[in-house]
This record gives sequence, structure tokens and C-alpha cells, in this order.
Amino acid sequence: MVQKKKRKSGLRPLAAKMLSKYGELTNRKIAEVLNIRSGAAAGRAILRFGKVLESNRKLKILLPEIENKLAEKATVSVKC
Repeated sequence: MVQKKKRKSGLRPLAAKMLSKYGELTNRKIAEVLNIRSGAAAGRAILRFGKVLESNRKLKILLPEIENKLAEKATVSVKC
């Protein structure tokens, strides 16, 4: 079954923001990872994250938990 892309989904901006913040990737590398056409498009997705967060209540509630988990992983990676 082929899955269609959903327009204006909050997942891509979230993933782009987290890859930028915790993965310390460039916009070009984020674009490669998320299968986005260009680094500029990845940058726009990161900028759009704020608007997505305002309009998506579930995401606003889950974001602290997501960031805590990623921060834990980042500190474990640094210690190794």
C-alpha cells in the first residue's frame, strides 16, 4: 500500500527541528534524512515548527517528553 504525504503535517517540521537541535545536522543533511528536496525547504520546515506547535495541542503536550528523551540520548552518546 502506498502512503500519501499529508500536506501541512506537523511531523516533518517536528522531525526537522529535533534533528537540527539534537542531531546538530545542517539543513542540507536534514533534507536528505527526511527526503525533502533542499536544505532551504528543510529550513522553512524548521521555521514552520512554531506555527505547528501553536495549532497542535497534542504536540504541545508531547513536546517536553520528546525533548527529554532526546536529551537523555544525547547525554548518553556524549559519555560513551
